[in-house]
Amino acid sequence: MCYNESMRYCKHCDKDLPMESFGVNRARPDGLQPMCKLYYQENAARNKRLNPEKILAKDRKYQSEH
Repeated sequence: MCYNESMRYCKHCDKDLPMESFGVNRARPDGLQPMCKLYYQENAARNKRLNPEKILAKDRKYQSEH
């Protein structure tokens, strides 16, 4: 685990990464997402691949409301 202020640990990737690798989340005390952007993208792609019906239903609901 890194203790450098310009680095942060991603427990999902098990790596020390630069702060720029984390998205913004103003609701969190440090202002950053708990997972890195790369893991977030991979996780979203995996969920989309494993749950296509759920994603389509969510998209259709959004489109009908907007």
